[in-house]
Amino acid sequence: MSLESIIQQQQETLQRWHQQSSRDAEDLAESLVERFQVHVAAELDGFVWDFADDFVTMITAEWGDQYANQVDAHWQKTLGHLQRQLEAHVGNETPEYARTSGELDRRSLYFCVDKSTFKKAFDEAKPGVLGMLLSPSMDSERWDDWSAEQNQKILQSLKKALSSIQPKIARAISKTLDDAYDEYDQGLALLKPCSLVEA
Repeated sequence: MSLESIIQQQQETLQRWHQQSSRDAEDLAESLVERFQVHVAAELDGFVWDFADDFVTMITAEWGDQYANQVDAHWQKTLGHLQRQLEAHVGNETPEYARTSGELDRRSLYFCVDKSTFKKAFDEAKPGVLGMLLSPSMDSERWDDWSAEQNQKILQSLKKALSSIQPKIARAISKTLDDAYDEYDQGLALLKPCSLVEA
């Protein structure tokens, strides 16, 4: 297959992928939020109130990692495959093509939901100074039930916060997929037949 044919075929695949990307972004945002809610619930098991601030910092960092990994994995399924196909036909004179899609600015991934989002939800749910003063002692039989009740309040507050900004998350994902499409499409335009490696 000639390089021109490969480019045309890839452009058609890329266009279909781009047309589907808005719906994919919404589905991915929903899946991401649901998975993270399950993850936070697990992290709250055995939660220690003395490290409340550290907990918010931790889940913010973990959100960024999960967001980036899942969004990257999504567009790599298509663009990564197309890129490998191109690399099999491009010789030493490697033009600047879709490799750049792997170097996209990921700031929108990590800061789509920043620390203040989780901190606000956490602060609204936590018992506060008076609540802690009135709480049972840790060696009390009532401690486990009281702690579980507080954890549920925090979890529900965090879930509500994430659900309320899910459309924002979907828009950020859509923007990232659009950027990946633009990078790859522009890269294809730079390819020249002279860089084809003869079998």
